Amino acid sequence: MQFWVFITDFGDSAVTLTLAAMALVWLGVAAHARSAFWIWGGGIAACGLIMAGLKLLFRSCGHHWIDQVTSPSGHTAMSAVVYGGLVLLAGRGAGRVPQALLLLAVLALVAVIGVSRVVLNVHSLPEVLIGLAIGTGVTLLMQRRLAGGPPVAGVGWLLGGALILAAALHGAHWPVEVEIRALAAWISDSFPACR
Repeated sequence: MQFWVFITDFGDSAVTLTLAAMALVWLGVAAHARSAFWIWGGGIAACGLIMAGLKLLFRSCGHHWIDQVTSPSGHTAMSAVVYGGLVLLAGRGAGRVPQALLLLAVLALVAVIGVSRVVLNVHSLPEVLIGLAIGTGVTLLMQRRLAGGPPVAGVGWLLGGALILAAALHGAHWPVEVEIRALAAWISDSFPACR
C-alpha cells in the first residue's frame, strides 16, 4: 500500500495547486507568454471550479443520481490538467520525439494516480473516470488555445523547478476535501430536497 500512497501524493492539491501557481508566475514574467498566462490560469481555474462544484453537488444532493459516485476525483482531474499543461508548455517548439516522450510520461503518471485512488479505496472507478474526463477535457481545450504560439522562454528551468517543487511538497496534504465535505454537509442540511 505504501507504493500507492507514494503515487497518490503527487496528485494532492498541495502539489498540483502549488505547481500550477509556480507555472502561472513563470508565465507572468516570461517574455512573449501573455496569452499562455491567461490560458494556463483560465484552464487551471476552470478545472478546479468544475471539480469543486461537482464534489459539492454530488456530496450534498447528487449522491442518489449515479451509482458509485459521491465525489469525483480531484487528484485525477488536477493531475491531468497541471501535469498535462506543463507538457503542453514544454512541448511548444520542441521536436516530435521529445513531445511524444513527455506526453507518454504524463499519461503514465496520471493513469497511476487515478489507479491509486481506486486501490486505496478513496474513489470508485466512475469517480476517477469523471475526474480524468474533466482534467483531460480542460487540457485539450488549453492545447487548442496554445497551438501555434511561440515557445515559452526558459521552459527547461520551469520543468526543473516543477520537479524540485513536486519532490519538496510530496507527502504534504491540504484539507481541501475536508472543507468541501463540511460545506456539502451544510448544503445537505439546509436544503431538504438534498437529504
